[in-house]
Amino acid sequence: MSQQQPYSVQLDPNTARRMASHGATILLLDVPLGMPIGIDQQVFLTGPKFRGIKMLPPGVHFLSYQAVAKDGTPGPPVSSLLALQQQQVLVRRWDAASEGFAALADEDEEARYIAGVQRFDFDRELAPYDLPRYSQWVSLSCHISEGVLQELLPPCGELSIMAEADDPCLTSAGSAAEKRLQQQLQEGRAWLEAKLAAMQVDQPEGELQQQQQQQQQQQQHVRPSTQQQQQQQQRQQQLVPPGPAGTEVLGELQFAFIAFVFGQSLEGFMQWKQLLVLLLGCTSGPLESHTQLFACFLQAVTAQLQLGLGLQQQTPPPPPPPLSAAATGGVAAAGAGTEAPQCGGGAAGLGLAATGGLVDELLPDSFLRAAFRGFFEALQEAGGAAPAALLAEARLLETVLAAGLGWDFRLSQLKLGSEDESSDGEDGPVVVELSEQQLAELEAQQ
Repeated sequence: MSQQQPYSVQLDPNTARRMASHGATILLLDVPLGMPIGIDQQVFLTGPKFRGIKMLPPGVHFLSYQAVAKDGTPGPPVSSLLALQQQQVLVRRWDAASEGFAALADEDEEARYIAGVQRFDFDRELAPYDLPRYSQWVSLSCHISEGVLQELLPPCGELSIMAEADDPCLTSAGSAAEKRLQQQLQEGRAWLEAKLAAMQVDQPEGELQQQQQQQQQQQQHVRPSTQQQQQQQQRQQQLVPPGPAGTEVLGELQFAFIAFVFGQSLEGFMQWKQLLVLLLGCTSGPLESHTQLFACFLQAVTAQLQLGLGLQQQTPPPPPPPLSAAATGGVAAAGAGTEAPQCGGGAAGLGLAATGGLVDELLPDSFLRAAFRGFFEALQEAGGAAPAALLAEARLLETVLAAGLGWDFRLSQLKLGSEDESSDGEDGPVVVELSEQQLAELEAQQ
């Protein structure tokens, strides 16, 4: 797991109390000592006083955890994306038998805990959300709506990579990096199977809903290239319908990336890869009917690659201090300089693809370079007709690809529409100043 130094949230007492009161709270009961728990990009190794996270901004958040064996070995991650409302208190209790968090069966007990949070009874035992990094999380999740969550989350509400391990669609990884993902998936499966056999419980659920459709597509016979292109165009039209509904595909793209990077999901990677290739294969939509949508698409991909390639982290952070009961315990009250627990955190959460890790190994495997080249060539062919907003986002994306992977598509040579207007204007009208004598001669000729 990638490590980073503990953070602190510097707020005056009134502001901290107001944010704790108005923000969402995740209260976690009976959490085992030393268990990795992640919220968005941040990971906590729990101490004896840790009871959850406070000051969560309303919106979608990624919660993940890993059960720890008696020898201290962390198991495969289990995760979920939650749509939290302002002032919402989510209460979960650790179930040692199933090694997972579960909702409280007693509604009255749950109501008492919610009231306790609202009275700040647990304030010193709640870690403040990493507010300085919230903008980065928004760039990774801003298109994920509650509708997207309902469509993609499995019925159990949690994602588990163990549900992927026996999927035939995920056992044919071609590249070396994909095979590494698959190997870790199988190792995690073996770890969990041994635990489940000892407890005599059923296999876990938690496979992405979209995978069934992908499996049916992959089982179809290979067709001639012309028919494949026609089908791809039809799929693109279905994928990016006109109007606001088209933004749902961006939410699906972000969901898949988060499941891959933070949740170690090979299935998430496959789905992210498929969506990228489909969207980058669109050539008319970005220039005609869906300009704003594709500008947002490029912006989302830029944020993903900045994280995945480690471009937002200039120098490696120092390792965290040694864990201790006090260091990993509760946090200061909601006052000035609210401190997070001094524990190891992950720059890319619990994910396999930590910053600068597997993502930059997976990207050069060929599937993306050709797709980006085709998309950028369409912009180059459009020349000055390319929408300025789309070209500006494409330039930023190319900068990330050049810095992280050394790819240069020479988009910088294209001028934005505003730049064309402010150019020398060789083909435009020429203004000539005439002297008084020339003006008089011109009037005489008329």
